[in-house]
Amino acid sequence: MTEILPSTVGPLHHFQQLLKDRSFRPPLWLRGAHRQTLVASLKKRNFPWGWKHSREHFVELQGGAGVRLVGIWRDARLPTVVVVHGTGGSSDSTYMKGLSHKAHREGWNAVLPNLYNTNRAMERPKVFHSGSSREVDEILQQLIPKFQMEEIYLAGVSMGGNILLKLLGEWERAYPHQVKAAAVISPLVDLRASWKILEKPSNRVLQHHMVTNLKRRVLQGFPSLEGFVDRKAFRRVRTFRQFDEVYTAPLAGYRDALDYYEKASALPHLKNIHVPTLLLHSLDDPVLPAEPLLGPEVRSNPSLGVVLTQRGGHVGFFEKQDQGDDLDRFWAENRVIDFFRLFSSRDNA
Repeated sequence: MTEILPSTVGPLHHFQQLLKDRSFRPPLWLRGAHRQTLVASLKKRNFPWGWKHSREHFVELQGGAGVRLVGIWRDARLPTVVVVHGTGGSSDSTYMKGLSHKAHREGWNAVLPNLYNTNRAMERPKVFHSGSSREVDEILQQLIPKFQMEEIYLAGVSMGGNILLKLLGEWERAYPHQVKAAAVISPLVDLRASWKILEKPSNRVLQHHMVTNLKRRVLQGFPSLEGFVDRKAFRRVRTFRQFDEVYTAPLAGYRDALDYYEKASALPHLKNIHVPTLLLHSLDDPVLPAEPLLGPEVRSNPSLGVVLTQRGGHVGFFEKQDQGDDLDRFWAENRVIDFFRLFSSRDNA
C-alpha cells in the first residue's frame, strides 16, 4: 500500500497509524482491476438489520425539482452519515446499503439521497450530474434544521465523490459547523482525464455495461424529455462522452461535453477544502486515474488525506477473509467508518 497523508498530527495522523494494521489485501483470485470492480458491485450482500428503521423523505429544491431520501434513524442528536451515490446509483446500491449498515451498527443515523428528480411536472427536465454540488448543499441545508442534526459525516462514491469534493471546496471555511469530516471512495475528480481512460479498448465491456444501465434508467422517463433531447441520437449513444454530449450537457446547461467536464470537475476546488477529508483510491482503478490525487492541489492541503492501494479496482476493495475486526470484506467501507469514528464526539467523549 502507498499512503500519502500530508498531515502529521491529529486524526489524519492517527488514521495513518491505524492503516498499518489494516492494509488492503485482496484474495489471490481477485487481484485484477476489472474483477474487483465487477465482483464488488454484483456480489449479493446480506444486511440482517433490514430497513425496519428506514423512512422516506422528500426535499423540494429551488426550481421545483424534488429529491427522495432514505433515512435510517435512531436519534438526530447522534452522528449522521450522509452518502452521495455514483453514476446510475441510488439508495439501493450495495455500497450505499453497506455504508448505512455500518453506520447503523455504530449506533449512528444514515441518510441516502437519490439524485433523481421526482417532480415530473417540471416544464424543463432536471438532470443531476457530477457538478451537482449546489443541489447537495441545498439538501443538507434543509436536512440540518428539519432534523436538528448535530454531527454530520459526508461520504461520496465515484461521481458522488466529485460532487462532494466540489462542494467542500466551494464551502472553503464557511462549511456548516455540524459537518465534522468527509470521505470519498474511488472519487472522480478530473472528468476529462476519466473520459480518456474510459475510451480505452480495455474498458469497452465495462463502459458498455455502465452506459447501458444509464440509458435504461433515462428511457424509463423519456416522454418528459421530448423537445430537450434528440431521441435518435440518444439511442445511438455507446460511450460516456456521447451520453454527456447528447443528454447531460444540454439538460444541465453546458455548451457541450468538454465544457461540462471542465466546469464540473472537483480538481480545481481541492486546494480550498478545509473539512478533514479522506480520499480512498486504487492505483489500478480502470475507470478513474490516480494522478490527480498526487498533484499540488492535494499535497499542499493539510485537510486532505489520500490513501492509494496497489489494487482494488473501481469501488471494489473486496478483501481476503478473516481480516481483523472488520464487519465484512468490503475494506473501503470499513475504513470510512474508522475515519469518521476518529472525529465523533460520541466515541471520543
